[in-house]
Order: sequence, then structure tokens, then C-alpha cells
Amino acid sequence: MVVSFHTMIQDSWDVWSGLFSPLPYGDPYMASAVLLGAIAYISRQIFGNYND
Repeated sequence: MVVSFHTMIQDSWDVWSGLFSPLPYGDPYMASAVLLGAIAYISRQIFGNYND
């Protein structure tokens, strides 16, 4: 079970970082930056801005 979950995560990361491989320094640096930005954007959309 754990091995299949790890394989799923590894395969997903390979596909995600493969999207950025044509860019210079794109794999894995840009993939990590875009993934963190997407998580921040989605969480801000879901939870909103409580500092208003």
C-alpha cells in the first residue's frame, strides 16, 4: 500500500516536472515554484483573506 502510494506520488511529480523541462533550469526549480504558488493561490481562494 505504501509503495503504491509512493509510486503514484513519484509518477505525478515526474509528469508535473516534465512540463517544465524545456525551460532553462526548469526541472525541478520552476516546477517547485509553480506548485507552491498554485497551492498558495488555491488556499487563498478557498479560505479568503482574513486581514481585511
